Parts: sequence; C-alpha cells; structure tokens
Amino acid sequence: MASMRSIAQLLAEARARGIRVHCNDDKLRVEGASFHDDLIHELIARKQELLRLLKLEEKIMRMPLSEFKKRGFILRLHSEVCGEIWFVSHEGLLKHLHPLEGKAVFTGEELEALLQAEPTDRDLQVAATAKRTFPLAKLKTEHH
Repeated sequence: MASMRSIAQLLAEARARGIRVHCNDDKLRVEGASFHDDLIHELIARKQELLRLLKLEEKIMRMPLSEFKKRGFILRLHSEVCGEIWFVSHEGLLKHLHPLEGKAVFTGEELEALLQAEPTDRDLQVAATAKRTFPLAKLKTEHH
C-alpha cells in the first residue's frame, strides 16, 4: 500500500529520528538508520522526489538573504542548539503557520538582524525560547 505522506513529511520524520538524509549530485545518502527500517525503504522508493526536495532545500540555504526575503518561502530547520525553528520570508506568511504557539518563527528581517548581531549559541537559544513563548513579539538585537 502506497504512503499517503508527502515526501516532505517523510523527510521530516527521518530527521526527527536522527536519520541524516542528503544528496551528493544524484546520489542519495542515508546515514544513521538500520536498513531494515520501513521508513528507509519508503525514502529509497521515492528517491527522485526526495532528491528534488533536497536540491531545493540546498538552493534555498545558499540563497542570498536579500533574495530569501523577496520570495514567499517558509523554511523549517532543525538546529542542535535551538531545536525546530521556522523562517518566513515576510510577516504575511505567518498566517500559514497557525497555530504559532510553541513554534520559534523568525521573519526575514529578524533573521538578518540575528546574523548581523553574531549571536552566541546561548543568544540563539534565548531568542528561540522567546519566540516560542511570545510568537508575535518582534525580535530586537543589539550589536556587541
């Protein structure tokens, strides 16, 4: 029976389990899981879809911040320091992430301010916690 999950949902589940999935050209790399895991078999069976998604993620990650802010992107990342964090190109996209409670969501402007402030890991943890607690609060940074 075919899965009803999107390829993005499958990739998110793999990452949540600690499975590293990446591509090198057109070769799929899956690390940190048993080959007997049904999820791995499903990912491999949908290799072409997965490669397209991974290449799109890489393109977005390499995109200049000014370009990211112009586009209508919603990007979910997992950071070892902050856990799950979300970035939206602009505030107008926040409506697509409801409910916001419990999510660390940063706009393109906030991301730019964070990068300019050169935060420590602790600063990032505090910012992510604040955004999870007060999702619509504007992030203010100070340059050190």
